[in-house]
Amino acid sequence: VEHNVADLCERQTEAPRERWLTDREIKKLWGVIDDATSKDTALIYRLLLATGQREMEVLGMRWADLDFEKGEWVIPAEQTKSSRTQLVPMSALFLKLLKGREKTSEWVFPRSPHAKRGSSTRLSRSSFANPHRKVVEAAGIDYFRFHDLRKTLTTHLGELGFDEFIG
Repeated sequence: VEHNVADLCERQTEAPRERWLTDREIKKLWGVIDDATSKDTALIYRLLLATGQREMEVLGMRWADLDFEKGEWVIPAEQTKSSRTQLVPMSALFLKLLKGREKTSEWVFPRSPHAKRGSSTRLSRSSFANPHRKVVEAAGIDYFRFHDLRKTLTTHLGELGFDEFIG
């Protein structure tokens, strides 16, 4: 093959999303998630907002990756988009959110709240499509994707003067 046929096609560029939640939207979301969805899903929303981590990183959180003595969450390279190990400091809010959570699996968010001990099945991304729509509707805010919560944290940290790489 002398030429790649795909080189003849014009590439379409996708504009980057610029959606993040305002302070008012965060307050509305935080206030309704307990009543609008399950306890696990509410906790996931809060951890996404508190850490700025990607949805799959939070869903893939394992108890073994959490060092409560050092106050660190170590996300293994194989679970990150960048393929690099990430160290996430556990804030007081992070610790408060996880306090009292029962360890029924190696995963912080196993597929079922009644998972048997030793289960290696974590909660999946597809579990959130319907609950997410209900949460957005209950909060009365414009639709957002989970990744927009990451953008929300970095935007608000930037407003406070933090470097863009902190978030």
